[in-house]
Amino acid sequence: MGDWLNHWGLVGNPFDTRFLSYRDPNFYDLLVSNRNIVKIDEYFPSIITQGRAGSMLILGERASGKTTLLHYILYKIKKMNEKGDPRSENLFPMIMSFKSPDAYKSVKNLSDNFYEAVLRSMKHSLNNHPYRSRYVDTIGDLENAIKSIDLKDQQIIDVVENTSRIIGRDFNKGILMIDNLDKASDKHPEIIEDFLTQSQGFIENTLWDNGIQTIIVGPPFWIGLRIEANSEFSWLYDTHLYMKKWRYNDIEELIANRLKKYSSYSEFSINRYFSPEALNEIYLQNGGNPRYCIRAASSCLFHAWKKNLNSISEKFLTEHPHCALGTVEEIELKVHYDLDRRINNDPILRIAYERLSKIIKDNKKASLSLVEDIFKLYNERNVEMRSLDNYEILLSNRFALPEGNPSIPTSRKSFYLDTNIRKLIIALFEEFDGNEKRARNFIVRQFGM
Repeated sequence: MGDWLNHWGLVGNPFDTRFLSYRDPNFYDLLVSNRNIVKIDEYFPSIITQGRAGSMLILGERASGKTTLLHYILYKIKKMNEKGDPRSENLFPMIMSFKSPDAYKSVKNLSDNFYEAVLRSMKHSLNNHPYRSRYVDTIGDLENAIKSIDLKDQQIIDVVENTSRIIGRDFNKGILMIDNLDKASDKHPEIIEDFLTQSQGFIENTLWDNGIQTIIVGPPFWIGLRIEANSEFSWLYDTHLYMKKWRYNDIEELIANRLKKYSSYSEFSINRYFSPEALNEIYLQNGGNPRYCIRAASSCLFHAWKKNLNSISEKFLTEHPHCALGTVEEIELKVHYDLDRRINNDPILRIAYERLSKIIKDNKKASLSLVEDIFKLYNERNVEMRSLDNYEILLSNRFALPEGNPSIPTSRKSFYLDTNIRKLIIALFEEFDGNEKRARNFIVRQFGM
């Protein structure tokens, strides 16, 4: 049998479940204008208007489209810039997220990751500003604070505070969007709540007082934190948007937009792929959750290809109920197929994969801790040698490369992950929806660890 995408007349994978980025040239074509988008449109004038900065919360279930809403705000600001809207010149948008899984293990870890992510978001936005040359010194201070292994916590906070003052001085409105806090709220709610309590002074005095509004993504149960009139979290609730459930028409539009974008057929019809009854079954089985519906649609096409079928009917889903649910086993089977294909078709990824295979096979006893160190280098970018269990193996195989001043004592040197190995890890994260556990499990299974 040929490739599953060719079988369906698709020129690319329409069901990439990564969040939809505002930088994607197809952002608006793939966007579903559901009730949540309409609500952001209503709030948008107040988001960009100069005035007292405060907080906006976007609350909803996992995978319900909260990150897409943040990128929709960025997309609207980008379009204002392109149209020459004078209001956009005085806006300073930033977006940050917690990427390291270690961030949620303690309040200290979460705070450290928060300040580093704020530094990176400030640096990124200044680097991409039309008047970047005005902020060369500030960008340098941010870069040093990100890279330094010697700065104390207060010194890092000082850099953030100084940059916030510059943003408040030069722009009418700063907007800091904070993503991914909801990822650990169900497992470690006390850590998130303690972090928010400890961060109140910083958010109010450093960000809001300098005209930087915060838009924070959170889980549904946060709405209960403000039940008490004098709740310690009431300061967060200037405005909140509670994600509305996706309707059947929204899911139909979501799947149709994706398929239409990658379909090679001159005349597109979603019925070429799914019957209305099959789409409704996918919608019902996944509770209208957009990401789960996307996974289920992908699983259906993959398994129907294996059966050499040319469309997905209700009968097919009755005979293969696991496809409608997009179960973990079926999803992993398809992802592994796509990942193998991606690696084999990309020379850089293929060589990096072969290097990873060799270092694991040559060091079987240390293989699990080697993988741990590789992900540590990926997540933290700059890692001290003394925190790597296998630094000699990683150095000799050029997985870890030294960075910084050669005069620094050996144990204090900082290391970063080889660029091509990083590209391989990025590919794993992209295929596994940014889930580090699934990415690690893939390596463990592939190499029989």
